Amino acid sequence: MKVGDLVRFRADNAVDPPQQLGLILTAALETLSSPARYEVWWMVQNKTGWWDGPRLVEVISEGR
Repeated sequence: MKVGDLVRFRADNAVDPPQQLGLILTAALETLSSPARYEVWWMVQNKTGWWDGPRLVEVISEGR
């Protein structure tokens, strides 16, 4: 995943409904002690927050 990708939130083997889309604004790469993290703007709530990569599902990749 990278800046500009549309994503959905993954919650315990389930994925939120498709209307809950977010746009990746900033990416912090994976390190030895932490997974990749992404700042996501959640469109419906008009809020931003940081999320671990494994908690997100890519919907549309920027550039496709």
